[in-house]
Amino acid sequence: MPERCKDHARLTCLDEVIQLHQFLGAWLRGDTGEPGGIPLRLANALSDDFCVIHPSGLSDTRDKVVANFRSAWGTRPADFYIQITDIEHRFSFDAIQVIAYTETHHEPVPSQRRSTAILESRNRQRPKWCYLHETRIVL
Repeated sequence: MPERCKDHARLTCLDEVIQLHQFLGAWLRGDTGEPGGIPLRLANALSDDFCVIHPSGLSDTRDKVVANFRSAWGTRPADFYIQITDIEHRFSFDAIQVIAYTETHHEPVPSQRRSTAILESRNRQRPKWCYLHETRIVL
């Protein structure tokens, strides 16, 4: 893959992490979508074989993650938001990009996690999330 394409894939994946979390914050506040609706932005971002390892150590599939967010629409207060910091590209191979970042949930009792995501970026299309591993940060 030419270096210019690799740079584009890296930047696209870094941007995807930020944009998806902005959407998730809006979804959880009820600022986008509707009760009982499908969070299509999330559903379209996750690969069919997506897997997440939560800070608890439990794992979920794509369908379970989408269902969990579907039922969580509008459950957070109006001032809730998700902040992404310390984002960095860690590794790439072919179309695979590994991105690490810190995710902070700003709410009455804030929480943080350090996450590592594997995304696939092909043909200048929106990257697909293949894997996500979250580790709780004790505040």
